[in-house]
Amino acid sequence: MITISRLGIGRAPLAGPYGDTAAACHKRFLEKIYSATDVENVITLGLIGGGMPEDEAFALVDEHVVGKPLEANALIASETIAALFAGKEDAQA
Repeated sequence: MITISRLGIGRAPLAGPYGDTAAACHKRFLEKIYSATDVENVITLGLIGGGMPEDEAFALVDEHVVGKPLEANALIASETIAALFAGKEDAQA
């Protein structure tokens, strides 16, 4: 079974410019300086947080996000992390 440790828990899975918090990651999306890892980890965490089993979330991200064109998935990740702060109805990337 794949575990959440794959995201690098203990190694700050949202680390990057501005820090390793969800707010720092959100700022990277707002300023369009996110990384492919940001996109992958935010989508994975969103799926798991939404109730999807970890192994299914990782498999879905592996199939549809990893190694795919970044822009479309970045929009999904940006809206996902914005929803963390604004709620899903009010989220604006």
